[in-house]
Amino acid sequence: MRLLLTLYILCCSMIATAGPGPFGFQIDKSQYDEIKARHSLTHMKDLDVADVTYSAYSVETKDFTFDGLHNGTLYFEKNSGVLKCVLLNLDVARYPDIEDILGKKYRSIDKTNTPLNDKYAVYEKSGTIIKIDAPVLSSLMRLIYINKDIYTILNSNDTERTKKSEEEAAQL
Repeated sequence: MRLLLTLYILCCSMIATAGPGPFGFQIDKSQYDEIKARHSLTHMKDLDVADVTYSAYSVETKDFTFDGLHNGTLYFEKNSGVLKCVLLNLDVARYPDIEDILGKKYRSIDKTNTPLNDKYAVYEKSGTIIKIDAPVLSSLMRLIYINKDIYTILNSNDTERTKKSEEEAAQL
């Protein structure tokens, strides 16, 4: 009886410490071969970010029973095959309920929700950033689960581009 109780507690603690990720995909844990065995993946392109190459694959979404899901892209570190990012495109009408679900599960980092602008919310858990982003004039929104280090690099690149654009605009 004690053995069963010990095994039960061990299994529950492993599940409780599992990293975030949609549809059972776990950032920094799931492997390409493991996901490829369960889902149809199509290679799209390779990307270089800070001297690391990532392979992008579209995932067949007909396997998922999730209202409003249009498509998904998975990014794996090319050398290790470890999942680093999941990008999902969903109907923008799902924004309020998905934002509510994420807000209950993860720690909020940033959020904006004004009626006339883009809406977004950023959450964090266990080294993973979860971002929901709904552009104001779009019928689709993005739900992104991404490794925190990669998110930081990409965010700093965006900040540098914005700063350069502002400097150029000031010259005109």
